[in-house]
Amino acid sequence: MVFSKSLMILIGVIFYSLGMCAQNSVGFRHVSAVVDNKNLNISNTTQDPLGNIWMVCHSGILVYDGYSFELTTNESIFSMINAKEKVDNLVRDHKGNMWVLSNQGQVVRYNFKKGNYEEINESLLRGELITAILNKGKSLWFASDKGNIYRFKDSKMELMTKVSKITSSLNKIVDIEIRDSTGLYVSTADSRIFDYSLKSKEFSELEGPFTGFPGIVRLHADKHNRLWIGTETYGLFVYDMETKSFIQDQFFKNETHIIDNELILDLFGDSQGNVWVGTDGGGLYRVDSKTGTIDLFTKNDFSEFSLRSNTILHINEDNHHNIWICTNYGSINVLPSNNNNIFYHPGSKNGKTQRVLSIYKTKGGTLWLGTDGDGITKIEFQGDSITQEYQYFKENDDEKGFYIQSIAEDNRGNMWFGTYKNGLWHYDIKKDRFKKIKLYNVKNHEGTDVRTVYKDRKGRIWVGSNIQTNVYSDALELLASFDNNSHGLNGNIVESIFEDNNDVIWLGLYEGGLFNFNENLSDLSHSSFTDHSFDKHGNRMNAAARSITQVTEEELLLIGKRGALFKYNIINNTFVNFEQLINIPHQNFSAILMEDKENIWLSSTSGISHLDLKNDSLTNFYAADGFQSDVFTLRSSFKDDDNRLYFGGIRGVNYFYPRDLQKKTKEATLQIKEIEVLNQPAHILIPDQVQSGNTNVPMLNLKNNQSSFSFKFSAIGDILNPKFHYAYRLKGFNEDWINSRPERIATYTNIPAGEYTFEVKAGTKKGVYDIPVQQMAISIAPPFWNSWGAYIVYFLFMLFVGLGIRRWLLLRRKYFVESVIHKKEKELHDLKMNFFTKMSHEIQTPITLILSPLDEMLSWAEKNGNLLFKERIEIISYNAQRLSKIARELTLVRNKELNRLRLTVTENNLNQDIENITGSFKELARKKRIDFVINCPKNLSGVWYDRQKIEHAVYNLLSNAFKFTPHEGNIILNIVPINDKKSIKLSVRDSGSGIPQGELENIFELFYQSHSGKTAEEGTGIGLALSKEIIDLHHGKIDVESTEAEGTVFTITLPITEDAYQDDERITCSLPQEEIAENGHMENSVEFENDMPNAKTKTVLIVEDNYDLQMFLKELLSKDYNVIVAENGEEGFYYAKSNLPDIILSDVMMPLLDGVEMCKRLQKDELTKHIPIVLLTAKYSTNAKILGLKSGAIEYINKPFNTGELLLKIQNIISSKENIIQKYRKEVISHPEVGLEKSQNELFLENLVTQIDKRMKDPHLKMEDLAETLNMGYSSLYRKCQSVTGKSLVEFVRLLRLKKAAILITKYEHTISEAAFNTGFNDPKYLSKCFKNHFNKTPGKFKKEALEVGVEDYLKRYELEDV
Repeated sequence: MVFSKSLMILIGVIFYSLGMCAQNSVGFRHVSAVVDNKNLNISNTTQDPLGNIWMVCHSGILVYDGYSFELTTNESIFSMINAKEKVDNLVRDHKGNMWVLSNQGQVVRYNFKKGNYEEINESLLRGELITAILNKGKSLWFASDKGNIYRFKDSKMELMTKVSKITSSLNKIVDIEIRDSTGLYVSTADSRIFDYSLKSKEFSELEGPFTGFPGIVRLHADKHNRLWIGTETYGLFVYDMETKSFIQDQFFKNETHIIDNELILDLFGDSQGNVWVGTDGGGLYRVDSKTGTIDLFTKNDFSEFSLRSNTILHINEDNHHNIWICTNYGSINVLPSNNNNIFYHPGSKNGKTQRVLSIYKTKGGTLWLGTDGDGITKIEFQGDSITQEYQYFKENDDEKGFYIQSIAEDNRGNMWFGTYKNGLWHYDIKKDRFKKIKLYNVKNHEGTDVRTVYKDRKGRIWVGSNIQTNVYSDALELLASFDNNSHGLNGNIVESIFEDNNDVIWLGLYEGGLFNFNENLSDLSHSSFTDHSFDKHGNRMNAAARSITQVTEEELLLIGKRGALFKYNIINNTFVNFEQLINIPHQNFSAILMEDKENIWLSSTSGISHLDLKNDSLTNFYAADGFQSDVFTLRSSFKDDDNRLYFGGIRGVNYFYPRDLQKKTKEATLQIKEIEVLNQPAHILIPDQVQSGNTNVPMLNLKNNQSSFSFKFSAIGDILNPKFHYAYRLKGFNEDWINSRPERIATYTNIPAGEYTFEVKAGTKKGVYDIPVQQMAISIAPPFWNSWGAYIVYFLFMLFVGLGIRRWLLLRRKYFVESVIHKKEKELHDLKMNFFTKMSHEIQTPITLILSPLDEMLSWAEKNGNLLFKERIEIISYNAQRLSKIARELTLVRNKELNRLRLTVTENNLNQDIENITGSFKELARKKRIDFVINCPKNLSGVWYDRQKIEHAVYNLLSNAFKFTPHEGNIILNIVPINDKKSIKLSVRDSGSGIPQGELENIFELFYQSHSGKTAEEGTGIGLALSKEIIDLHHGKIDVESTEAEGTVFTITLPITEDAYQDDERITCSLPQEEIAENGHMENSVEFENDMPNAKTKTVLIVEDNYDLQMFLKELLSKDYNVIVAENGEEGFYYAKSNLPDIILSDVMMPLLDGVEMCKRLQKDELTKHIPIVLLTAKYSTNAKILGLKSGAIEYINKPFNTGELLLKIQNIISSKENIIQKYRKEVISHPEVGLEKSQNELFLENLVTQIDKRMKDPHLKMEDLAETLNMGYSSLYRKCQSVTGKSLVEFVRLLRLKKAAILITKYEHTISEAAFNTGFNDPKYLSKCFKNHFNKTPGKFKKEALEVGVEDYLKRYELEDV
C-alpha cells in the first residue's frame, strides 16, 4: 500500500515536471533568511501594516523589509513569562497587532502602536494554554487546552463555548474555522470535526472517512459556503455546508494528480479565490474555488524558478497578493502576483534555465532558441501549448554545447545559425540535417565568430563574422563577400543588420559604427558601404550599433556603445540621445523592438522598458512584474508575425503581447526603521522615547551632548522588488535634499542646539518621489550656557560690565588726556635724546680738530722751552677735554633714558684712579685759592668697579663742588674702606652756599637745577642725575646733606668686591695701571716717525663728511701715504672698488650711506673684502663698537683721538697686512697645490692658484678667461693680483709654471720638452730662456746640482716642494 502510494506520487511529480514549462508562465522567487551569516529555516510568515514580513524561526521572529532581516529572540518576546518558550504561530489582527503563540500554549501580543510585547494568558485567558488561534474579520478566536473557545473582539475576551461538554474524550483542538456569522468548526488531533451553531449554542460532529483516524485536520471556509478539509491520510475534502455533503469528486474538473492521497499540512485561501494546499512531500496545489481547476507546483532540480522543497509548512499572502510558501529545510518561496500574460521558457528541453543569446520563430510557428553553450532548443506549439521540444548541438550534459548567437530563416524554410567559435551552420528542414558552411577571407583566414545572420526582402542571407560580411542565396550560393575594413567598412565584427522601409541595408559594426549598403546592381561584389558615424566636421558620433529599428521614414533607433539609446536622422546624418528622460541615461540597453511607430520596447541589464515616443515617457518592468530576471542578453530579441515580442535573458526567454502588458501600480509605505544616538540604538540610550518602536516616534528630545544621531529608513511596496530611490534632509539645518546611498542611512554629527525636522522621501524612479514624505521632529536642548538661567546670569554680568565700561570710559578719557600730555612730553624727551646723540657726535669732531694740533704745539713748546706758551696750550687742552667729557655725558644720559646703560666692572687701582681724576682740578684749586684736600688710602689697588663710569660720577661731584665753592674756600675728598674693605665710603665736602632743604629731593632728577645754582655758574642739570644712576648700577647709594652755613656733603657708598657684581657685569681681566689720564693734563705726544719702507706706494681712503676733519686727516697722512678722500659712504664704496686702497678710515654717521653699512657692502664684494677698515666715531657705547666690528671693521677709534696713536695704528695695520701677504706669497709660490684659508687675500690667492693649476698645460691660456672663471673683470683681477702678489698677472702665471717645471725636471726626471708640455710652454727653448732668467742657471745645470746636493734639500733651498 505504501509502495503504491509512493509510486503514484513519483509518477505524478515526473509527469508534472515534464509538462511544467508547457503549461505555466510563472516562477517562484526565493528569499534566504540569513542572520550573522547563518541560514535560518522559516516555518510561518505574516505581514504587518507597514508591509514588513514577520517570519517565525527557531530563534524567534525575523522582520524582513525587502533589504535586510532583524531578529527578535524568543527570550525578548517571552521575557515576562518564561525564557524557554519558543514561537510556534503568528497571527495579525485587524488593528495590525501581532499575536504570538508559543510551543507551550502561551500567548503574547505585540502592540504595534506602543512597540512592545504584552502577556495575554493570565489577563485575558484565565491562565489557560492555547492550542489554536484564528483571525477572522475583526475578531480573534482561541482554542484552549481545556476545550474552551474564546473570542477577542472590541478589546474584550469572551468565552463562547466549551467543546469538552460534548465528549468525554476530547483530544487537542488543532484548528478553528468560522462559518460566516452563524457558527464555527473546530478540528482535533484525532481527525474529528465539530460544528458549533452560534444561534442554537449546540454542537454537531461532521463525520467522514477521516473521522477518528489519528492525525491533524486542517480547515478552510471559502466564500462559496464550502469547507475545505485537509487530512494527513485521505487527502483533500470539499464539504458543501448548505447540502451538508462532500463534493470533491464532482468539483475537481481536470487532472487531480494525487491530491486525494496527499498528507496535507496547511490550507490557505487567497484574495483571488484560490485555495492553496500544502502537502508533505507532494508539492503545492492551487485549486480554483470557482472552477475546480487544479495546478501542481513541485521542485525541479533544473529550474531556478521551482519550489526548493516539496514539503509545504505554511502558506500566506501579502498585501500585493504575492504568495509566501515556507518549505521544510529550504528557503522561503514566493510566487509573485504577476501578469499572467507574460510567458516564459527556461531555454532548454530539460527545464534548466539557460542564457538565451538568440531567438527566431518561423512562419510555421516553431520557436528556435540559441543558448550560451547549451546548443539550440527547438520548440513546437499547438496554440500557446508546447507539444514537442528538441535539443541540438548538445550531445550530453557533461559536454559544452554550441554558442548560438544569431538565427535566420530563408525563403525555403531552412534555418541559418551563427555561432561563436563554430562558424556558420545551415539546417535543411526537409532532410533534418545540419551542415557547416565554412567562411574564408582573401587571406585564407577562417571565420569562426558569426555574430549576425539576417534575411533581406530579396531573400538573400547576410552573414556577419569576425573576418567579413557575406551574402548568400537560399541555395547556399555565395553572392558577394566583403572583408572587414574594406569596401568602406570599418570595425571588428558586424553586430547588427537591418533593412529599412526603403530597402536600404544598414550594418552596425563593433568599434566601427553605422554603415549603409550601396548595392551595385550589375555586380554585387563591387558594392560599397557608406560610414555614417562621423559628422560633417569629421568628429565621431557613434562607435557601434548593436541593435537597429526604424521609427519613421527618416529616423532610425539604435543601441550604441555601452548600451546607450540614440535616434539617427538619415537625412541630416545626426545622432540624438534621450537625456530628457530621467531613467534612460542610467540604463544599459541590450536589444530593441518596435511595436509601432509610437511604442518601442527595449531590453536591458535592468529589466524591460517601454518607450512611449508620443508622450516621451519610459516605463520599466522588472522580475517582480513577471519576467525571468532583470538582466537580458545583448541582441537577443524577436518580433513574430502576430506582433508578439520575445526577449532573451540570463534565465531563459520571456514573450508577451505588448497590448496585454500593463504596469501594476503598487502602493508603498516609507518608514524609519532604526534610530541611533551617539552610535547606540535609541532603545538603549533613550528608551522612554521609543517605547512604541522606531516607526511610531513622532519626536525625539535630545540632550545637548546627544547631538550626533542617524536614521535608517526603507520603503516597502512590493517587497520582492524594493527598487526605490531615497532623499533626505534635516530641516532647520540644511534645506537641500541629499540623495541616499544604498545603505539608506542618514547620519548627522555635532548638530547645534535647536528645533529640527528630519524628512525622508522615496520614489520608484530616480528624481520622481511619489511616496509620501516621512517626518520626525527633533529637539536638541541647548547647553547650560544657552538656557534661561544662563541668560539671567548673563544679564547681571552684562549689567556689571556696562557699569564697568562706563567707569572704564571715564578712566579712559582721563587716561587719554594724560596720554596726550605724556606723548607730548615723550616727543620732547625723544627730541632731547636725539639732540644729545647728534650733538655728542657733532661736538667730538671739532674737539678732535682742536686737540690734534695741540699735541704738536705742546711738543714744539716743550722742545723750545717756552713754558708760558706750554701753560696756555695746556689750559686750552684741558677745556677741550672737559668739553669732550660733557659730550660723553650726553651720550650716557641718552643710554640711561633708553635703559642701555650697562656696567663693565674690572679690577682697578682706586688710589691711582683718584689721583688721575683730581689732577684735573689742582690747577683750578690753585687759581681760586681753594684748599683742596684728598684723603685716599694707597692700599686700595685690587678693587672692582666700572672705572669709566665711577670717574664720571666723581668728576661731576668735584665739578659741582668747585663750581659752588667761593675763593679761598675748602673742598675735602675723603675715601674710607668699610665693612672689612668690602665697600668704600667716598665723600665730597665743600664750603659753598649750600642747597635749600626744599630742593634736596629733586637735585638727582634729570635736568633739574637748584635755584642756588642759577644764581651762580649755570649747569646742565645732568651731572647729579647721571651720577646717581651710575651709583645705583653699582648697587651702591648716594646721599646729600646741605646747610647754607656749612655747605654741602655728597656721600657715596659703593661695593668694591668681585662677588658684589653679576657675571654679565664683570670683565675678569686686570686693566693696565699705566693709562693715559683722559681728564688730566695730556702727556706730551711722542713724535711719530714712519719707518715703513715704500709707504708712499700705499693708499689710504678717508671717508668723512666733515670737511675740516677731511682736510686735517689728509694733511696728517699725505706726508707718508697716497690719500683719497670721499665725502659719504656711497662715494667711499665707489672709490674703494675703483682704487683698491690699502686701508680705509671712515666716520660712522654720514649721509646717504653710513660707515657700518659701507663696511658690510665692502665685505660682501669679492674685490674689496680684503681691505682693512678703521672706524672713527663719537659713539662710546660697547654696543656701537660691537656693531661696527661685526660689520667688518678691524679697529674702532673714538673721537677725539690722539694723532700719534692713529698714525701708529695705520702703520701697524698696513705693515701686518704686508707681512701676511709676503709670507703667504712665498708659501703659495712654493706650494702651488696647497691652499690655506686664512684671510680674504689668502682665499683670493688660493682661488687664483687653483684656476691657474687647472689650466697649467694650456699654452693658449688667456688672462680674460682666467678673470671670467673668478667672476672678476680683467682690470680688477690685474689690480688685485698686483696688490696682493706684487707681480702682474702674466708674471705670476709664468712664475708658477717655472716653479712647476723645476719640480718636474728635478724630482720626476722629466725632459725639458716634457716639462714644457706639462706647464704650458709651446717651445722648450722658450722654457729654458725663462728658466735661466728666473733661476740664473739653465734647467740642465739646475737638475745636475739638485742630484749632487740632494733633490729634497735643493728644492727647499729654492723654497720648492712637490705638488
